[in-house]
Amino acid sequence: MLLLNLDNVSKSTPLVVFSHSPLQKIYKGWNFWTDDAEEVQALLKPFDKVNVLYGHVHQIQTNQIGNISFNAAMGTSWPWPYPATYKQQASYLPKLTVNMNRADPFFERDATGWQFINMHTGRIDVNYQLPRNQNRVVAWDDEAGLPDDTQFQDAADRIPPQTHY
Repeated sequence: MLLLNLDNVSKSTPLVVFSHSPLQKIYKGWNFWTDDAEEVQALLKPFDKVNVLYGHVHQIQTNQIGNISFNAAMGTSWPWPYPATYKQQASYLPKLTVNMNRADPFFERDATGWQFINMHTGRIDVNYQLPRNQNRVVAWDDEAGLPDDTQFQDAADRIPPQTHY
């Protein structure tokens, strides 16, 4: 069906694809995974600007695969921990992802939030609103050719994670 929908679209038209689950393979144990992700990506490859906005993961995730930018939407109900905290299965968390500083694991809204999405340029800029945490912006960087966490992409600028017991 996706192929039929894309057949009549100019390759220079910016695309925004909404998906509940990531259209990439991140962590199968929690279904942060789409079995036919490579097939979907191949259908999107001919287009100049492709943006995938997905949910399910309830956390900030960012990735770039070829011409396709990936941005996750925050959960409004409860957070998932990052897959790296569980060692039972391989995790492929996107390298561009800057983990959130989860300040209080006993605060039910920790790592939840919502976002404002700017699609004016044909690329997605996501303004994450995080209650009782620092708001974040992941914006398209024309020079680098990929999405960038405007404040925390550089590891030296990150807030150190807290130890929780």
